[in-house]
Formats: sequence, C-alpha cells, structure tokens
Amino acid sequence: AFSGHHFALQGAREFVDKHFDEIGHKIKLLVNLDLSMEKDALVALWIGYFYQYDLDPGRFIWISQRISNDYMPQLYQLNKNYSGKFINAMDIGSWRRYIPFITLDSEPFTVSGGLGFSFVTAMASKKYLNTPFDNLKNLNIENVKPQADIALWIIYNLANEDQLPECYATRFNPQGGGFPTLRGRVVTYNFEKGWYDSVPHALVYLEGGPETLIYNHKIVLITDENGEFEFKGCLQSIVRGGGVYVTRYYTMCAYVDDPSPSPVEYATDLGKYGAPMYPGKIIIDKSDNFATIAVFECGSIALFGCLDPFSLEPILPTFEVMEIETYSIPDQWGATSDQGIALIFVPTNVSVQISMKKFGDNQPIALLRNINSDDPSTASGYKVSSRGECLALYNTPLFFTIDGMYQLTTFRLNISTTRGLHSLNVKKIQSKVSESLNAAISALKNKRYDVFYTEAFNAWSLEVQAYREVKSLMQDAINTTIFFFILLIPFSFLFQKLIFDFMEGSKQLIATSMILAIFIAILYFVHPGFHLTSNIYMTLTGLVV
Repeated sequence: AFSGHHFALQGAREFVDKHFDEIGHKIKLLVNLDLSMEKDALVALWIGYFYQYDLDPGRFIWISQRISNDYMPQLYQLNKNYSGKFINAMDIGSWRRYIPFITLDSEPFTVSGGLGFSFVTAMASKKYLNTPFDNLKNLNIENVKPQADIALWIIYNLANEDQLPECYATRFNPQGGGFPTLRGRVVTYNFEKGWYDSVPHALVYLEGGPETLIYNHKIVLITDENGEFEFKGCLQSIVRGGGVYVTRYYTMCAYVDDPSPSPVEYATDLGKYGAPMYPGKIIIDKSDNFATIAVFECGSIALFGCLDPFSLEPILPTFEVMEIETYSIPDQWGATSDQGIALIFVPTNVSVQISMKKFGDNQPIALLRNINSDDPSTASGYKVSSRGECLALYNTPLFFTIDGMYQLTTFRLNISTTRGLHSLNVKKIQSKVSESLNAAISALKNKRYDVFYTEAFNAWSLEVQAYREVKSLMQDAINTTIFFFILLIPFSFLFQKLIFDFMEGSKQLIATSMILAIFIAILYFVHPGFHLTSNIYMTLTGLVV
C-alpha cells in the first residue's frame, strides 16, 4: 500500500508523518506483508535493517505470546500441514538469521513508537530480485499459499481482540527511537556580497553511517524555490550496538544540474568557503534538526580505475587538489568517488594537479600533473574552461603512471644519479614499468582490453614502489644534510676554542661563523643533499632560528 519503498521507504515515512497524532489511538496496529515465492515458510519481525533501532521489544511481548500460545496452536489443529511453516521472531535478538539484508515498510511506524511488524518469507535469499531472472519461470506460486494463510489467520485474530497494548508516538526519545526530522538548505558563496545565496532545485544526497549499523540508508532529495529540503523520519543518532552506545550520523552533499545532458554545474564545496563553515556531517540529536550544504560553480574531471593498484580492490581514496602555478589548495574544490570511479570538481580556468592516497596512508599512490615532456620538472596541470564541462581521463591507470609518477620518478632518479646517489633496484623497476606500459598501449590499440588492464595496473603498482623508493632515497640524503649541519654548530665552536681560543666574545663569534661557513662549503661539494631540494638553505636557516 506504500509507494517509494526503494526511495528510503518514503511512502511509509510520509504516512507516519501525516498520521503521527493518530498512532496508538486511531491506528492501533500496522502489519506489513513482504512475501516471496522462493520459500514457503513465514517469519514475524518487528525490526529490519533500515533503522536497526535499539528499542525495547517489550511492547511486542503480548502480541508474540498471543501468536505462539493461542493463534498458531489453533491453526495447527485446523491444518497440520502448517506445522513448521512459521517462525516467531518478535521477541528475540537473533532476527538477522531469518532474513537477508532488506528494509521493511513497518519500520518507520515502529521506530516512531507504534505497534508495527512485518511478515517476511523466512530464509529467502531473494536472489532473483531486481534481476532479469525475476520472471514467472522462476516463481513458485504454491509457496505463497501457506504464508498467506498464516499471515491472514494472525491478522484476523489480532483484529478481533478486544484490546491491544497501548503505545505512544514520539518525535524524539533520548533512550532510542523516535521520528525526528532533518531540514536543511543548499547555499553557494557570493563573492560580491561576501555571504551565501540559496540554491533552488539542487539535488541533495544523504547517507547514514556508520554502515555497520544500517543498510541501504541512502536518500536523494531536491530543494525547493528557497533552496530548502526536508527529510522526515531520519536516523536518531545514539544507538546501542552490542551493549555499547554508538553515535550515528548523516553525511551530506549536494549538486545542481540545470537539468542538461552535461555533467553537474555545481558541486559540494570542500574548500575554505564550504567544509570549514558547513562540514557536511550532522548528528541527529533532537526532534527538529537543521543543516546547511555549500556548493560552488564548477567543472569536473572524471577518473576511472581508482583502485588499489596492488590488489585491484576498491578503496576509500582521499584526493588532494592543488593549483599548478602556486601549489596551493584552491579556494573552492570538491571530490567524490565510488567503486573506482571519481569526479574531481574544480573552478573553471584554473590548472590543477591531483594526487590520490589510500585512506590512512600519507604517501600518494597516484599523481596527475600533465607533465611537460620537454621538462619533466614542470607541468601544466588540467583545467576545465566552462561551467558544467567534464574532462574525462579515460584509461586513467595509464595517466596515473605515465603522466604522474613515471616521469617524476625518472627525473628524480636522474638528478640523484648525477649527485652520486644510485639505486639499482629503482632502475630495474623503471625498466619493467616501461615494458608494461608499451605492452598496455599496444594492447589498447589492438582492443585487447583484458591485456591492457593487466599491464596498465602492473605498471602502476610497480611505479608506486619506484616512486616511494627514490623519494625515500632523496629524503634520507636531505635528512643527513640537516644532521651534519646540526653537528657542525657545536663542532665549529669547539674547533675555534682548540685553534684560536679567543677571549673576546665578538672574535669567538666571527671565528666560529667562519669555520661553520668553511665546513658548510666543503659539505656542499661532497654531500648530495644540498642539490636535491629546492632551497636547503632555508631549511638550515630555520633550524638555526
């Protein structure tokens, strides 16, 4: 009877909101039917995966006892074939064993405080659901009869009870449950006004977390003419999992599409006018909650194959976007990714470089710089020229390797070699990377995509190793420069005392400084660390200061 099941139970949530004051009074009980033809057994549940609320099942004990002690024994006497076809999971904590990950249309009613439960086909995996194989050939209508008979028998008996347990609806219960509302607004920063304007008709995406406590809790809304949105029946934050209280939350992002066949024109702002002011995360801790999401006018850069190059598994990547000319983070930028596909949102006519890291790892596993072939030490970056433009970097693993790490690693390796720092292992790896790149490019031309992906990811994984090893080699050389410089300071003073032993403080200072300068000059010619960083003297001066 409810629409919008796959829109985060929207029909059921709207029903609860509209009839909220009638729950427990005019509306005594809500029973949801979720039957499948896959199996012939039925289970009664008062809880599902959408909210996984931490409520006391005490209000269902009376119903559970009536079903087990009265209704079902009477049915078994009428028809013994129904024995073993029903499972009562109304008052037990092991309900998960009987159903797959599904959401129930009775959940909004129940979490608000009402008496609501569902009849669900027990032990049904629903393997054909939402697939082309969900057809009459794979359906067994005979499996529905015992389920329907049992469900109707229990509903009939409940409808004829003189009195049902009392229940009361609540918008928010600090102990668990409730039917709170999340309202919000989408805005964009107006540089002329120095403040934010509302954004009408924006798409708002809400996702509940952590995912270990909920399932498929993803909601898409659209703002009205004033840039405002409303989500009724959202997650209450504090729940108890395994005896421990856990805080749940919503992550929020927003986009604007005119609509048009092109990509989005506005995206969630992670720059200084967005995330610091409006972090895009909210905890629902009262009946009425409000949040703001900031977006900015942008183009997008599409990346594909953003996986772990070593295991080829999806990762939770973190992206860093920097302006190529200043190496500073743009005032406005954004990023989103899912299952290896990423969109990087950037202001128009701004050249940027992009680095990708695995969550919790400080070292990048991918670089995109658009390196100049004539001078690998410089890069022109990537940019989009107009709002809504999308620059798609197809075959992204090749870009990750050739455009970013391979050229940069080769350039750094050459500099290190000229300064006496050699790494035979990196040279061997670079040779293997070159072979895999040539094989990948050849396979791509011949439309051998299986070979292409194999060689491209192999080259990428090898290059990550080479990049990190040569970077570590150079960093070690720079660190030893700093170490020797620190040793030179007391050495210069003691050496001055040994050779000159001036009594006047000014002469001691001059002599010590001269000795320090001489030995730094010697170190400059014999130690490679002075030549491997852009300004080692600024680093050394900072140590002294």
